[in-house]
Amino acid sequence: MAGSGWDETGVDASITVSPDKQAVTRGSGSGTKSVRGLEGRSKGRRYFEITPSGATDSALVTVGFANAGAALDGNLGEGSPVSAGWRPGQGAFIYNYTSGSGVRPDQEDVSSGVMGVLIDFSAKTCSIYRDGAIDWIENMDIADELILFPAVGLYQNTGAELQTVEPFLYPPEVTYIAWDKSDSALRSTVSGVMAINGAAVVRIIKAFSYDRLTFDLSNDTITESKPLGQTVSKEDGSYDIILRNGYSKTVFLVAFDDYGDDFVSGINVSVGDRIHPGVPNGLVYECTGAGAMPESEPAWSTDTEVSQSVGTASMLAVPFYRPEAHGPIMPNIAAVSVAKYWRIYIVANNGNPTYVALAEIEMRSTPGGADLCNGGTIFASSYLDGASAPANAFDNNSATIWATAGGQATPSYIGYVFAGEESVNEVAITGRPSAYANQLPRTFYVERSFDNEEWERVAYIPNSSSWGNTETRVFVLDDYPL
Repeated sequence: MAGSGWDETGVDASITVSPDKQAVTRGSGSGTKSVRGLEGRSKGRRYFEITPSGATDSALVTVGFANAGAALDGNLGEGSPVSAGWRPGQGAFIYNYTSGSGVRPDQEDVSSGVMGVLIDFSAKTCSIYRDGAIDWIENMDIADELILFPAVGLYQNTGAELQTVEPFLYPPEVTYIAWDKSDSALRSTVSGVMAINGAAVVRIIKAFSYDRLTFDLSNDTITESKPLGQTVSKEDGSYDIILRNGYSKTVFLVAFDDYGDDFVSGINVSVGDRIHPGVPNGLVYECTGAGAMPESEPAWSTDTEVSQSVGTASMLAVPFYRPEAHGPIMPNIAAVSVAKYWRIYIVANNGNPTYVALAEIEMRSTPGGADLCNGGTIFASSYLDGASAPANAFDNNSATIWATAGGQATPSYIGYVFAGEESVNEVAITGRPSAYANQLPRTFYVERSFDNEEWERVAYIPNSSSWGNTETRVFVLDDYPL
């Protein structure tokens, strides 16, 4: 089994968690005691597997989930405030919020096989599988975005192993996200086709939270529907909005046309610019030939087929449709392995108190593959001067360097903005000559972001010391898990 594993914090003295956190066993003792997993999640359709051991007709293992505040000194479903567990040997789902509905199956077998747990945070359901076959589905009366953890209840002389990463032994047929994928690694989107009277149209579309949320706006804290993202539909009407911070609750959309600018005497306009008339007439006027507006507002044409001369510009009348709202809509949530923004976040160098410096960085999609860093934008937390600018780290010249500003060694970062989203699976760093080896990164993260605001840590390099003269070190990210 593999993944983040079990949390030994607060467990009963009769329970032992293995050094690698993957297995938990219980010795003798009365009643049932519970254990939580290390990683909690609150978004998406999440899956993990638990393999019980030592179970008998009278010594059962209960699989399920618990939140951070649930008691561990009893069985799942018996502690508060939130925990739930499925007892395969009894065919019983114990849940302290609600008893659920329907009649549970009468099963005689013990807790054997691989037990899969699929929690759908949007639908608020928990599905239990045994060796890939569905055992039970339970509705969950839980708060929105409540963080839940894998959990197991153990009777004496039983145990369990936890799997939270792919490949799973019995992955469900439905779409799911592995439990160990962090919430920040999820992409939340709303998609559709924009049409008016059955014809595809290009419109601006903005997404807002359906619920009132508290957030900062122009240095004030307000509680209102929060803007979550926007886009412009394509010529075929299709659109796809990536919601901020993986927002997972219901949203509503507002679609509207580009209203353009006020008419201004003599202003220059370029092709594609729009002007709206002083007195609304259901039309806006889009520039089809660059030029300048006349000194006074014209009598606007209503011909939507042929461009008209307006001042020295050519303008075409375009229908302006009223804004349209749609919702509530549940976003689609999926795990992604790509991002537009990538950076090296340096926690410690090799002893220099003043600077972090390096010569070259390459980012690759496959180990040993081509460098992806071409044609993008480079950024850094700071730099010393023009001779040590961030661009030097991506110029394929090991004789030039990037160095932080003096006294700003750590924490520091340097990164790359790709033109589109890229999957980075290997990073190569070339150091400076040996005399400057103490300036090179020692402990650092590789991080990615979809919006340059929320950053997800992808890999952790804890001890890159003793750099050789202009040495290049290659880091395959899968070899440096968090």
